[in-house]
Amino acid sequence: MGILDGLRSIEELSLEHQRVFVRTDFGAPADDASPDPVKLGQVVPSIEYALKAGARVVLAARVLAGGEAPTLEPFAVELAKLLACDVYLPDDCVGDAARKVVQDLRPGQVCLLENLARHPEEADNDEGFARELCSYADVYINDSLRESRFAHASSNQLPRMLRERAMGLRLKGELSALTRVTEKLERPFVVVAGGADAAHAFEFVQTFLERADAVLVGGTLGNTLLAARGQNMKASSVDPSLLARGRGLLNLARDRGTDVVLPSDIMVAAGPHASSAHAYASDALSDGQMALDIGPKTLERFAAWLPRAKTVLWCGPLGAYKNPTFAAQTLEFARLLSEISGFGVVVGDDTLHALSQAQTAVTSRIGFVSTAGRSSLEVLEGRRLAGLEALRSGAT
Repeated sequence: MGILDGLRSIEELSLEHQRVFVRTDFGAPADDASPDPVKLGQVVPSIEYALKAGARVVLAARVLAGGEAPTLEPFAVELAKLLACDVYLPDDCVGDAARKVVQDLRPGQVCLLENLARHPEEADNDEGFARELCSYADVYINDSLRESRFAHASSNQLPRMLRERAMGLRLKGELSALTRVTEKLERPFVVVAGGADAAHAFEFVQTFLERADAVLVGGTLGNTLLAARGQNMKASSVDPSLLARGRGLLNLARDRGTDVVLPSDIMVAAGPHASSAHAYASDALSDGQMALDIGPKTLERFAAWLPRAKTVLWCGPLGAYKNPTFAAQTLEFARLLSEISGFGVVVGDDTLHALSQAQTAVTSRIGFVSTAGRSSLEVLEGRRLAGLEALRSGAT
């Protein structure tokens, strides 16, 4: 089954005078509940489309900040500015107050329900909770790929209760872009893997190795594969549980003719909080030194693949990006990716966070930068996401 098979778009539905329930998200869990203007801006297009079509919009989201479920009042305030209209926020997402606000909505008005995360029934996929939410809706729109991987009441039970349901514009855009790495892949295909989690990066590379013409590896997996090849990485972060599998992966890539490009030089310091670093050959580390970023020669080797590539899929920063000292090569690679004639796709929360340090002009020129975190990877891996399957299903 193709990624978009059986899924309708909001543009295919009649929305005039309808109560349109839009299940969205405001970004990844955070340490605070401050709205991010960029992420909020991505929520707007589907809402504006529904409003222009004459709908009454009921907006719902689940927000966690530091493990807590804060009020969505700051989000309502900022959304009102972006939409240039009032955004009504009842004191709960269910109950008499919410019902009254929704009943009083007129075409062109928006109600943002209070945080779904305040009710454990949401995460429990509770049918009764979903039916309460359903009482506010004539049409259901899923506009969150990030939340679609969870079998929650509002994303899994609720859409099955309404015949009129579809993807929002943001979700459609995400899925359409991901089809260009799966069903519509143009080659040469270059995979770029990095990040601090070597096991995650290893699985990512394994998923695409058979189709890739080249795999460019940095981060902890780069260190680990260098160690698997016999190099002493000294104090560098290495995943010892992957050494044997790493040798197997390198052998498999060789047999398939896939070019795996590992760091030939690295940026070295005594620890991740260092304020300066020096480039060393990857086989020339001294005791106590750590590899914390790819070096300039490695970046040149990575960059040599970009003009040839028709499709580039990148997951994971190339260095310890939270320290600007070790973010330089990641940001420069992003700039180079933004200039290619092929289609670049960036996935993964850490990659997204690293690119937040780049100029907007750079990220806006990259073919597609996913905001869906792990969900986009699961779609690329061919997994079925509960929220998407609910959209495909027949109404009960």
